Amino acid sequence: MIISIFLLIIPILMSILSKVKVGSFKNPVLLVSLWWGGWAFLSTFGLLGLDVPSNKTYVLVLIFIIMFSTGALLVMGKSKVKIDRANPFLLKSTKRKLKILYNLQFIVLLLLIPYLIKTIPNILNMEASTYSLEIFNSDILYQSSNVRLLFDILIHPIISTGILLGIVGFLLGYRTKKILFVSILNGIVFSIMTLGRWYFLRIFFFLIIGYFLVSRHKDMIPRNIFKKNKKILSLLIPIASIAMIFMSSFRSQDGSSVLITAYEYVVRYFTGSFIALDQFLANFSNDISNFNFGRVTFTPVDTIFVYLIRRFDKSVVNITESISHYTVDFIHIGNGYTYNAFYTAIYSFYLDGGLFTVIVFSLVLGIIVGIVFNLYSKNPNLFTSSLLVFLIYLSMIATLRWEFINMWPLVVLIYLFILITKAGPKSS
Repeated sequence: MIISIFLLIIPILMSILSKVKVGSFKNPVLLVSLWWGGWAFLSTFGLLGLDVPSNKTYVLVLIFIIMFSTGALLVMGKSKVKIDRANPFLLKSTKRKLKILYNLQFIVLLLLIPYLIKTIPNILNMEASTYSLEIFNSDILYQSSNVRLLFDILIHPIISTGILLGIVGFLLGYRTKKILFVSILNGIVFSIMTLGRWYFLRIFFFLIIGYFLVSRHKDMIPRNIFKKNKKILSLLIPIASIAMIFMSSFRSQDGSSVLITAYEYVVRYFTGSFIALDQFLANFSNDISNFNFGRVTFTPVDTIFVYLIRRFDKSVVNITESISHYTVDFIHIGNGYTYNAFYTAIYSFYLDGGLFTVIVFSLVLGIIVGIVFNLYSKNPNLFTSSLLVFLIYLSMIATLRWEFINMWPLVVLIYLFILITKAGPKSS
């Protein structure tokens, strides 16, 4: 198909333009555009016998890539670093805040252990696939929707912020190993509780993106730290990958070999979202009455307002409840495979206003990432680096889902601004 060629050409073209604009290939446009285009291109082959999405879906993917890249390119520039050498020391105020985060990790661990103990019998006595579904369809884990919301507002942001700062801080040479260790431990405990893979995915992405960006300024990072970064990547990335594969193998329980399970997991997980989006578009009535005008894309804001309004009017429903019927049920994506939940960020944008909001929100996302990239380029400290890594992660993982369907990403951003806005090194 001609469209498949464009899925390769457009990301490559955008990457070249970003090199011309910024002076280096090590920028967000390259990562995001090649990631989106690469998986979309792979989906055109129908691997595993999966269905191939229609041209309409691929056109929307190309629009996302073009508009995101355009937004970033409009604001990104060849910023000159204002410091000569990274400062391995943090400000005292930042140290105190990071110590609070470190202590919070232990509180989270104490809260998770009873849940872990409670879930072990269910994990041992139920099929893994059944148990993972029951977590979202019943009160088998959280007991109530309020407890689930508390996890989303409190537990997940603390763990994710700890992992993010721990990884980025370590790559920059800061002493954040303790936070990283306890945060990863919490992520592992929660993953076992839910038989989930998301924390392993985040560790993988934070490591890859963080190293990619830090290597852009390797001249200002002491050589011994840069060598240490390579060692930690060679250790943690395989561990995170193996953990995801092991969890997938445990959940599938079909007796397949580890290599086959890994292949099926990667192909189905990262290309199935485009097939799901295609089926959604085929069945969605493109009528103004079906649009949500920003409520889906900005779900955290909607959740807060609905929570307040429901104090007075119980008839008001959270947007996630209103649209859940689109993604909860399993759909067939070809060759007997089923899929649910992940419909790409385009799905969320499209629900808010069709093609128009896909264009606008993709453009705005690119602009925001581009602005943060400029801040990072001028002063690559713990704050700007962590913020940029997180935003690029959100933009890349958007091939699966728009993370802001939950509250935790917004809380992580708030934590970042509270914790380390004034983190060193200082500008000269």
